[in-house]
Amino acid sequence: MMKNIVRIGLTICFFLMIGCAKDNVQLSPEQTKINTYVSRLESQGYAGALLVAKGDQIIRSTGFGLANQEKNTRNSSTTVFPIGSVTKQFTAAAIMKLQMQGKLGVNDPILKFIPETSKDKQKITIHQLLTHTAGFAGSMGDDFTPISKEQFVADAMKAPLMEQPGTAFMYSNIGYSLLGVIIENVSGQSYESFLQTYLFKPADMKHTGYIEPDWKSTTVAHGYIGDRDWSTVIDRISENGPSWYLLANGDLNSTVEDMYKWHVALQGNVILSDEAKNAMYTPYMQENMGSASNYGYGWYLFETPRHTPLVAHNGGNKIFSADYMRFIEEDVVVIVFSNVAGKPASNISATVARIVFHEPYDLPLDEAVVLSKSQLVDSPLGVHAIALIDIYGSSDIATAESFITEHISSSIVENFGVPKLRDMLRQDQNGIGDCTFHQARKTSEYTLEIIVQSRKTSKWWQIRLKFDPEPPHKIISIGANDILPPAQ
Repeated sequence: MMKNIVRIGLTICFFLMIGCAKDNVQLSPEQTKINTYVSRLESQGYAGALLVAKGDQIIRSTGFGLANQEKNTRNSSTTVFPIGSVTKQFTAAAIMKLQMQGKLGVNDPILKFIPETSKDKQKITIHQLLTHTAGFAGSMGDDFTPISKEQFVADAMKAPLMEQPGTAFMYSNIGYSLLGVIIENVSGQSYESFLQTYLFKPADMKHTGYIEPDWKSTTVAHGYIGDRDWSTVIDRISENGPSWYLLANGDLNSTVEDMYKWHVALQGNVILSDEAKNAMYTPYMQENMGSASNYGYGWYLFETPRHTPLVAHNGGNKIFSADYMRFIEEDVVVIVFSNVAGKPASNISATVARIVFHEPYDLPLDEAVVLSKSQLVDSPLGVHAIALIDIYGSSDIATAESFITEHISSSIVENFGVPKLRDMLRQDQNGIGDCTFHQARKTSEYTLEIIVQSRKTSKWWQIRLKFDPEPPHKIISIGANDILPPAQ
């Protein structure tokens, strides 16, 4: 079952811890660094596209790796990718547009627009759907299994709520698809037609959508699991549109250039008023206990070390992935797409941001080095990595606190505090638990990617670790996401 990636667990964003050129044209230092960085990524098997801009200047807009291995077609800044849960910001923007038109209010109960709402859900509001606090479970079915709107609504209303509405953050694709239902019921248009009319066309986004754009005139990226072609999301979507298991919550298709146009539109008032945007960027609910991120309407919200706001969202289906970061006061945007399983866009975006903000970053190796467990144990970074894997299987608080003080960088401990780090660690302990080591890859001088399998759930996980360049090279960043089983 392919579902959208959700940020979970102890994810300490590295970029938060510090705070196309023609021949004979002098490259800026940032362009040169990004070019070198992307070249190294490609040598390690990454493929995708990125665009980074500051103000009205596009610093770099490029593709890397192959969009279609069979045809040897390279990715470019105009290649079309599915954007996963980055879709949710468009759903939220559509709701805000309807509010601007006076057709609904975010505090309205969903019963007002979905007459089939069951008794236990009649007090749920649009605001609660937008903020993932309505209590719905994460998902109900496979993204590409056909289901009508009527049946989807009926099934959602029969499903038990996981939490009392308004009391807890619970990331839910169901909730955002119900927002899609509301958009259709209120506007009298299909979800995509409404977005095309009120969001994409005003922003001059010609290559964004599910089925309405002319995909035959563009290059569409294929997804790859190793060298196995998974095909494209567009090929898997019905000619009548996506399944309601997917619609409005994930996998709109777009290009990095179109997504830059969306950033430009949001920096002005061509589509949404300042009041509407401020509502979207308000931190209503902390993502998880101890998390550095909050959720607004379709956006995760952070504060940078420069004490400026970052609004961002990522997403994917374990093959394709996307990361979209907007430093709105600094007018910087970083957009990264990937079409290779196990090499997510979020591995790339933070480093690109660090380059733009002239912060230290870790350059990837020319080629990743594969390490066995014994080799990992003998490496300077491996002591901390093995300790982390071991701690996943523990439930003892004192042991967790000891791990934090011994293996997490002191600057991180001082910044977050042991109790908050312990809460963040507990999320990964609950999600991954006791696990079996499969493989480690050293991708840069101070970065490791470790593949493990949970003994509790049999799920496979990729754990990405960044280490302090200064001895004893303690951990400064941990990210964990579930992945497809690795090729044997």
